[in-house]
Amino acid sequence: MPVEYDPKTGLINLHNDQISYVIQILAHRYPVHRYFGRYFSKQPYFEPMPSGSHAFANDPTERFPYSVTSLPLEYSTIGSGDYRQPAYVIKDANNQLLPILEYTGFSVNDQPINSRQLPPTVSKHTPVTTLVIHLADSVTKLQMDLNYTIFENQPLILRSTTLRHHGTTNLQVTALSSAQLDLPTDQYTALTLSGTHAHEANPSFNRLHPGLQTVRSLARH
Repeated sequence: MPVEYDPKTGLINLHNDQISYVIQILAHRYPVHRYFGRYFSKQPYFEPMPSGSHAFANDPTERFPYSVTSLPLEYSTIGSGDYRQPAYVIKDANNQLLPILEYTGFSVNDQPINSRQLPPTVSKHTPVTTLVIHLADSVTKLQMDLNYTIFENQPLILRSTTLRHHGTTNLQVTALSSAQLDLPTDQYTALTLSGTHAHEANPSFNRLHPGLQTVRSLARH
């Protein structure tokens, strides 16, 4: 099975023969990003997450000696994570921002999420494995699933986010991303494919730099 879990360290390794994606469940509360890259057969050593006091952050506690403002969270909201653009912004009936949703468990299946909405990418015959990280807010009864579908024979991971509201109060969703990736350094190159009709997929390479980099299209096709 391409999902390995170590309950002692909280590390989850989603992999095939080409790539590995490693998530750590920190203090049984929050999933943080640890690695995404070439597949490894023997798990490397990961440095412990920095703990202790941080400026402009709540003081850590004995049960959770970390600052949420400096953690590479898999999925962050306003006031959490080192990734300044929040992955989600959800308000309750009192117009208050929901706190960081906490980890409740994970599940694994062999089906892609929303496969009917992604026919060019996933067919029913495509061998895949989907890891689902379950998060929840205990007050509003909101459940969030972070979905990671890895292709058996390709170095690809398909990501999406699912919300399920089991509470009775209204919630306002103003931002919800399919994925967030907090990279450890800026030593990466972004590949984009540009073009026009009958002249598609022209590669363009750009080094990542501090600040916001955006790739989008206003075309209707």
